[in-house]
Parts: sequence; C-alpha cells; structure tokens
Amino acid sequence: MTERQAGAISRRDLIAGAGAIALTAVFEPRAAGAERVLSGGTTSDASAVTSSTRGRATVGVCREPGVLDSKGRVRPEAAKALVERAVVAATGAEDAVAACRSLFKPGDVVGLKVNCLAGRGLSTHRELVDAVTALLVAAGVSAERVVIWERSDRDLRRAGYTPRRAGAGPLVMGTNDDYDNEPIEAGSVGGCLSRILSRRLDAVINMPVLKDHDLAGISGALKSFYGAIHNPNKYHDNGCSPYIADLYAHPGIRDKVRLTIVDALTAQYHGGPAWVAENTWTYGGVIASRDPVAVDATALEILAAKRQALGLPSFDAEKRAPSWLPHAAALGLGVADLTRIDRVTL
Repeated sequence: MTERQAGAISRRDLIAGAGAIALTAVFEPRAAGAERVLSGGTTSDASAVTSSTRGRATVGVCREPGVLDSKGRVRPEAAKALVERAVVAATGAEDAVAACRSLFKPGDVVGLKVNCLAGRGLSTHRELVDAVTALLVAAGVSAERVVIWERSDRDLRRAGYTPRRAGAGPLVMGTNDDYDNEPIEAGSVGGCLSRILSRRLDAVINMPVLKDHDLAGISGALKSFYGAIHNPNKYHDNGCSPYIADLYAHPGIRDKVRLTIVDALTAQYHGGPAWVAENTWTYGGVIASRDPVAVDATALEILAAKRQALGLPSFDAEKRAPSWLPHAAALGLGVADLTRIDRVTL
C-alpha cells in the first residue's frame, strides 16, 4: 500500500477549521504476510489479484486520538473534523461539501447504512452520522431526504438510535420485515432486498464499523449489506465466500453506494462481530473511499497489524482469511491489491 500525506490546496481551510485538533499523518505498520491474508492463500495468489484489477484506489485514513474523551464519549466537533478530513482525503475534492455535491444531487434520497448489530459498544456512532448528515445538508440535500437505516428498529435502539419514520429529518428506520416480494439473484446469493434500499433510496453512504468477524475475517464495507437481505443466515458457510462479494455485486446495491465511511473510533481485533470489550482498542479514526474493496483491504491490513502486534495468530492461521475479498476484485467491485491502494491522510 502506498501511503502519502495529502497536500494542502484549499484544504488548509479545512485544517484551520479543526481548531486545536492536531492533524498528523498516520503510518500503519504492514502486517507480515498481509498479501497472504488478502488472498486467503499464498503471496503468488495475491499477485494474481493485480492482474484482474485495473487502476488504483484511494482510501482516506484519518485519525485523532482526542476524538474520545476520558470516559469513551465522542467529542462531536472532533468527529465532524475527522469525517471532513477523511472525505477530502478519499475524494481529492476542494473540501468535504464539494465532495458531497459531486456525489449527490439535491433531489436524491440518501440512505446512511449504519451497522448496529453489536449494540452501543461497537456500532456506528451517532456523532459521525450527524456529521455526515450535516455535510449532505450543506451540499443541498435536505435533512428530510436523509434516511438512517439498518436491519431492524431493535438493532437501532440497542445502538442508541430512536426510530422515526416521519417528521423532521433525518428519518431513522429499520427494515424489520419489509422486504421485496421477489428475491434477487446475485451469483451464489438469492434473497429479498430491504424495501428501504430498493424502493425508497436513490443513493447510499455505507457506514460500517472496523471490526473482526469470526467467520469472514472482517466485517466491513461489503459485508454490511448482509443487513439488507431477508436471509443472511444462509450465507455464512466457507467464511461467507463468495457470498459477501456476490451480494454486493448486485446492481441494487453496487450502483447505489457512492461512498463508504468506516467508523474506526473504536475497533475490535478479535471475537467479532459481537462486541467483546476486552478485544477492542481506541483507533480514533475514520476510513473513507469510493472503493469498497479498497476499504476492506485497508481495514484487513489494520486489523492484521494489530493482531500481529499482540502476538495473535494470523487470519490465515485461523483459517478465516477473507477469500471473498479477491473475489470481489475479480468481479470488478474495486481494488484488493495493497500495492495499488493509495492511503491518504490529512
């Protein structure tokens, strides 16, 4: 992975607006055997991904240790600054509002797909969601056209959200049992999509969490959409491969997701997807990209490095390296090869 610190065009205005927040370039250690982890096999397997993936990807990785206070509460202004920095780093836009204007029209209904499976301990923080909503509004999308959504109202409530299906925006809603009558066919996957996704939304910002998954290796950008079909329980065999990639490749998902913003304020390196407090650490970051595969490759590298630093077995050694990731690259969903991903920090 190539890492560089982004230059300051009028990004200086963004940096100045962060006030007393220190902005530093972050350099993540490369976990030994990262290419093997990405491929689920040998380093030569990972090299093969390169030949099936054209172009490069840019991922914004921005961190601020002070985003959480001494009690683990999110500082809203720090969260807002992190989101703005990550979006600028990911898109190369003049500022975060300009980035959103380039991706969303005022008439779009934009869904913010949060991940709330693990409850308050390890779900998409509301402060980040509020920061993204504010950017959309500044870019011309009214708050009433923003929908925060997840699999169920129950999951949303457990994570601290209050479902609201009408009234002043943004709306907050779970699919519950409201799925399409007819199933989609997406490679190896067949299932009914959430009507929120298929009928209500024009565009999506995916907002998963940086965390381990006991079967799939990681739960990130692509796997987030297991929360958008009625039967995800059917697709956990073989480390969720090729199902995670096949599902995301469906046009009803792939064509609507315009940006991925990962909540990496608190991350979990083992025992996921449920929250295991002793396996979490304060990463204090936000990861953003238009390329969901590059996001997951970056997330995998970060988690692999943390596990290596703690002396834990590799994903490969635990037989849960995400083989669905190179498959996603082969499907043309994005870049999985770390050498073709530019990690940009602000």
